[in-house]
Amino acid sequence: ERLLSEGYEVEFVAGVLGNIQAEGTPGVFESSNYSSNPGAKPSYLKSMDNNFNYRSEFSGKTISQVGIDKAVALQEKAANSGFAGKFGLGMIQWTGTRTTGLLEAYEKYCSSNYPTVEECAKAEANYIVDELQGSHSYVYSNWKKGNMTAQSAGDIVCRQYEVPANIDYQARTRGQNANAIYNVMMK
Repeated sequence: ERLLSEGYEVEFVAGVLGNIQAEGTPGVFESSNYSSNPGAKPSYLKSMDNNFNYRSEFSGKTISQVGIDKAVALQEKAANSGFAGKFGLGMIQWTGTRTTGLLEAYEKYCSSNYPTVEECAKAEANYIVDELQGSHSYVYSNWKKGNMTAQSAGDIVCRQYEVPANIDYQARTRGQNANAIYNVMMK
C-alpha cells in the first residue's frame, strides 16, 4: 500500500513483492541452524554464532521475542567487532549497515520494544520505501528505463536491491513470482 500510495506502478510493486516472497518473514532473524548441511552455513553466521551467542539468542527468533533494544545492541557489537559481523533480519533479510537502518525504522514505527507482527510489517514496508526513495532510488530509475513489466521489476529488484546468492537463478524466479503476483493484483 505504501509503495502504491507513493506513486510506484503496480508492476514495480509486484516486483518488490516477488522478492519478498522469496526472502524472509517480517521481524524474523536469519537462522544459523544448518544442521542438515553445515558446509552451506555462511561464514558471517559462523562468526555470529561463535562471537555473539547468535544461535542461542537470536537465530530463527522474532524481534517481537527478542526486543528491539537487544537487537540494536547486537548490531552495534557486530558492527564494532572488527570482523564485519552481520546477520539477516526481516522480510528482505537485510544485513550489515542496512540492518542498522532497519532497526532505526523499528524504533521509529513501532510503539514498544516488543513490536507486534503488524508493526514489524509496517516498519519494514516503510523502510523499503525509504531505501527506494533514498540510497536505492537507482533501482526504480533503472527499471523505468526498461520495458517496465512486473517480471523485469522482479529481476531488477533482485539484482540491484536484494542481491542474493545464485543471482541469475534468483532473478529469474523472482521475476516469475512478480508476474504471478501482478496477475493476481490486476484481477
